[in-house]
This record gives sequence, structure tokens and C-alpha cells, in this order.
Amino acid sequence: MYDRLWTENPEVQKTRAEGKAEGEIQALQRAVVTVVKARFPALAELAQQKVAEINKPDVLNFLLEQISIEPDEAAVRALLRPIAA
Repeated sequence: MYDRLWTENPEVQKTRAEGKAEGEIQALQRAVVTVVKARFPALAELAQQKVAEINKPDVLNFLLEQISIEPDEAAVRALLRPIAA
């Protein structure tokens, strides 16, 4: 009975959803950095800095896909370059 009340509570559901989203973001951030480290170790620190600024899973997914297919370090560096405001 209490389990159902607990899991159906809107605040609990919201907190769980936020936790799940944050976990997904962290996993994607790690994936981007891991791929960069494996392919272009010199860009690992830049990748770490870049992903720390991104909190949208779709953007991180796109970045991961692009980094995975880019043929050279210069192209990946361009992807990781800060965007001018």
C-alpha cells in the first residue's frame, strides 16, 4: 500500500525522472570523452570541457555521432570549439 502511494506521488515521479535524465546526460558525456580519448587523445581535455557545458541529451548524441565519423583531428577540434555568443 505504502509502496504504491510512494511511487505514484508526483514529487517522487518528478525526482525519479530528473535523476534518470541526469544519469543519461552523464553517460553521454562520458561516451563523448571516451571516444575522443580513443581517437584523438590530444583533444581529451577540450572534450571534457565542452561536454561539461552541454546538458541536453539530443545535443550530446549528435556530438557523439559526429565525433565518431569525423576523419581527422581538425574536424573534431572544430566540433569541440566553444561557440561564440
